[in-house]
Amino acid sequence: ELEKLIDVGFKRVLTSGGKSNVLEGIDVIQKLVDLSKNRIEIMIGGGINANNIAEILQQTSPNAVHFSGTELVKIDEKSLFSQEILLPNRAKINGILKEINRSI
Repeated sequence: ELEKLIDVGFKRVLTSGGKSNVLEGIDVIQKLVDLSKNRIEIMIGGGINANNIAEILQQTSPNAVHFSGTELVKIDEKSLFSQEILLPNRAKINGILKEINRSI
């Protein structure tokens, strides 16, 4: 399947290894990285956080990482228009980036 994507010109694949998160799909991800031979970018995503990114990078060596750096925040709590929205979480983003920098 990866060869087909390469043949038709895809540049990148975002994957969790076919599992609900990257840690569960880590064996498949490593196989994809090996098979890609840098002909297509393997971007991993799904359940990545500051606590597991170093282990994931060591085991898979992906070309790129996709993660959520947001948090659900309730705004206008006292208003009839109160709602929850996703906002960037600087601490979450910095924590993941710090671990990535340690791993490379």
